Amino acid sequence: MVVKIGTSSITESDGAVNIAVMQSIANQVSTLIKHGVEVAIVSSGAVNHGRCLVKHAANKKTLSIFGQSSMMGYWISAFKKHKILVGQVLVSDTLQPNIPIPDALSHGVAIVNGNDVVINENSEAANNDRVAMFVLKTICADTLVSLTDVDGVYDNQKQIIEKLSLAGLNKIEFKNTGTGTGGMKTKVLSGFEALEFGARSIIAKADKKNVLLKVAKGLSIGTELVNN
Repeated sequence: MVVKIGTSSITESDGAVNIAVMQSIANQVSTLIKHGVEVAIVSSGAVNHGRCLVKHAANKKTLSIFGQSSMMGYWISAFKKHKILVGQVLVSDTLQPNIPIPDALSHGVAIVNGNDVVINENSEAANNDRVAMFVLKTICADTLVSLTDVDGVYDNQKQIIEKLSLAGLNKIEFKNTGTGTGGMKTKVLSGFEALEFGARSIIAKADKKNVLLKVAKGLSIGTELVNN
């Protein structure tokens, strides 16, 4: 399973880490790992988190230098009580398929992120929705869960779409109002790419109780992307 968690879900508007959400994700992932499910977490939020660490720093790369290491400290702490080893994977502009993420997952959980300090802001690695797809293909995952700050994908009448197909895209008005770099459109497009790869794809709210466990059980939650 690949779990991608967005900036606005893992950090607050001032950059502080949302401890409750992070701990909930760590608790659920630990349960999945103990039941034999390998999980990679694509975690956004390093740049935004850097804003509460480095005052008056406008350079995103500078913010990332401090935000990335601090975020990893929080992830390590969140998994510590479960005795789950936490590793870090930073990907650069060239998404190399030889990164040994599959081997890493046999030892613990991998926290993956684009390396904001060195990457080109226009590269795929600068968008963690694209990074999540790269990870999914690298580890041959059967599920992609994109966790966000809304309940799922809304139609033009502000109603949650429980099953979204390509034919239903004309019912959606995409807006990016969060603190991240992707927005709902890239989540949806990456989700459909995951379907082409043969994986299940769900977009759901990060703070929903046991969201990952429900997905693992095949239960309906948020928006599931489906073939036409």
